[in-house]
Amino acid sequence: MLAFASKHLLMCPADADMAASSGPDATVNKVALCSAVFAGFAYVGYSVFKTAFKRHARRKRIGWSPPLGAIPRLLSHLFPEEEDEDLTLAALQTLSNMAVLTDLHETFQPGFSTFYALLSHKNPAIRLQTAKLLNNLACNPAMGPCLLAAEGPSNILDVLNASHQDEEFLLRFVTLLANLCSIATGTKFDPVIELPPHCKASSPDTMYSKLCSVTHKEGLHSAAFFLSRESKSEDIRFHAHRICDALHPPPSTPE
Repeated sequence: MLAFASKHLLMCPADADMAASSGPDATVNKVALCSAVFAGFAYVGYSVFKTAFKRHARRKRIGWSPPLGAIPRLLSHLFPEEEDEDLTLAALQTLSNMAVLTDLHETFQPGFSTFYALLSHKNPAIRLQTAKLLNNLACNPAMGPCLLAAEGPSNILDVLNASHQDEEFLLRFVTLLANLCSIATGTKFDPVIELPPHCKASSPDTMYSKLCSVTHKEGLHSAAFFLSRESKSEDIRFHAHRICDALHPPPSTPE
C-alpha cells in the first residue's frame, strides 16, 4: 500500500499536468492518493504498535526483567578523579538510559554520592551527563529521600558559579536543585525520619544539609534569586524561582 502511495507521489511533471487538466478526475485521483497515503501510514503504525505490544506481553509472561547486575558493574567504572574520562562518560550514558526504568532506581543508590562528586568534574561532557542522570532519578519521588541523604557536592555554589558559561548544564543543575528543594522543604518531610540510614552520609555532608542548613540556605537562595532575575533563559529563571519559593516560601494570603 505504501508502494502504491509512493508511486503516485513520484508522479512525473507530464502526469501531473494531465491530472490537473482532467477536471473531476483530478479530484478523484487526489482523494484516492490521500486515502492510500493515510492507509499506508496507519498500517505501519499499527504494525509497530502490535509488535511492541506482543514483545511486552511476552516479557511479562516469561517474567523478563532487565539485568540488575549490570548497574553495580557500571557504577564501578565511575571515576570522580581524572583517571579514564572516556570510560566514565560511557558508563554515565548507559546508566542514564537505564534510569528511565524506575524499577531499577534502587540499584543506583550506592552511586548517588559519586554522581554528586562528578558534577564538579573538569570535563563538561561528564558534568552534563551526570546532571541528566540525576534528573532522571529525581523525577522518581521514591528516590528523593535517598538523594537528599547522600553526600552532596562539596560546594553547590561553586558548581553554580562555574556553570554560568554552560547554559545546558546550568539548566539541568538548577532543575535538579529545584526538585530536591521542593522535596526537602515539603510540609510532610522530616529529615530525622525520612532520610534513609542506608543512604545517609554524615549530617553536615548530606545533600539535605547542603540545601537547607543555616550555613548553606541563604547563600543558595541568593544565587537562585540572582538567576531568577538575570538569566537569559526562561527555563533557568523558572526553576531558579522554584528554588527561592522552596527555601523562602511566600507568605500565604489570608482567606
